[in-house]
Amino acid sequence: MKILITGANGTIGKTLSLLLTNSGHEIIHWDRSQLNPINYSRMRDYILSIHPNFIIHLAYFSHLTNIENGAEKINIEWTQLLAQLTSELHIGFLFSSTALVFSSRQQGPFNNASIADALPEDGEYAYHKRLAEEIILKTNPQSIILRLGWQIGNDFTGNNMLAHFERQSEFGKVSASQYWKPACSFLNDTVRFMGEILYESPGIYMYDANKNLSFFEIATELNKLHNNRWNIEKTSDYVFDQRMMDDKISVPDISIHFIK
Repeated sequence: MKILITGANGTIGKTLSLLLTNSGHEIIHWDRSQLNPINYSRMRDYILSIHPNFIIHLAYFSHLTNIENGAEKINIEWTQLLAQLTSELHIGFLFSSTALVFSSRQQGPFNNASIADALPEDGEYAYHKRLAEEIILKTNPQSIILRLGWQIGNDFTGNNMLAHFERQSEFGKVSASQYWKPACSFLNDTVRFMGEILYESPGIYMYDANKNLSFFEIATELNKLHNNRWNIEKTSDYVFDQRMMDDKISVPDISIHFIK
């Protein structure tokens, strides 16, 4: 397939692009610096010139983006236009969402019947992702929405759990609550599933590999994998079951990656 990816330089985008390329797909990266992402006619012409079979929308607003009211325009308006265009042009559409659409005002594990309830006070990222989901479902019901948890990446930079440990360790320790069960998965497993889900039916999917571990337990196991690189401190300051369980898909347990 020919696949157009937004946000291809992000944590997920780089790894996903490599996997899809190695799987024989033709990958094209959307360059926001060269094309205004909120100009309908220019976007339509651009997409028609490429003729992609699928658009994977990973991009999110960066404060480096020089657009007035950029967060709403990038996160919501652009997403709506992409949903509209993929519907009109009969192109597959995959939107990357987040477990954060579920606030800590309710407890998981969340399932296919759970209601996303993120509000502005829960953070711009969570709230905008929730709004984007709602808009996509109305604009292009044939879309695939994939809710993801915290990614466990392959290095100590960027936006992933290992990078968080690195940043926290600069202050001497990594605080990890024994009462928080985060939605999370290893990045390589996530992108492998993203490649597979392109062939699935439209709808909302939730990919979470944490079956029943606390953040402290996960941090401890990851520390073992990385030669006890960090000082992990058990805390009790955050109580939240964020896990997601989707009975439509099979997700391998995160623990298969840990040292036995």
